[in-house]
Amino acid sequence: NFRRRAGDEGEQKNDAAPEAQNNDIPPWFEIYHETSQNTQVWQEAWQTTEEIFRRMKSITDEHQMPLLVLMIPARYEVYPEVFDAELQQYSDKYPHARDAVYNFSFYRKKEIEMLTKLSIPSIDLYDEFHKRTMKGENIYMPADGHLSAHGHEIVADILRDAIVKRGVLKW
Repeated sequence: NFRRRAGDEGEQKNDAAPEAQNNDIPPWFEIYHETSQNTQVWQEAWQTTEEIFRRMKSITDEHQMPLLVLMIPARYEVYPEVFDAELQQYSDKYPHARDAVYNFSFYRKKEIEMLTKLSIPSIDLYDEFHKRTMKGENIYMPADGHLSAHGHEIVADILRDAIVKRGVLKW
């Protein structure tokens, strides 16, 4: 399967697939494109992101406020068929996009590593969203990557439970 790299959930790498050049894929897929993920631009972006989180942690610690990062997966992560459809839709403009190797879990894992390093608690919703989409639940709006009303309810319930569990609020 061309979409995912070995190590992503449930997919095998197609070693025969040639790497596409970055300008051969839609720009909004770049975060998932394997060769884009270690470029200087992305390294600088990760450094900036880490500094922002470091500052947030410092400010919340200084004011004795809790900090919790909620990680909401992209629609492509839980609906790979949407990714496939977009690749097909843009195949005329980006003919080599189907040959590229994509890694949907890279940035999520990198973010978790960064937050762990900074001692910032986080909730990764990927597993819950994946489980629910496998049951046929519609978590995202059909036309774009925004959460549906049901998706917002799921997030609210998980966030409420996490806040109560951490003793921030009594419920």
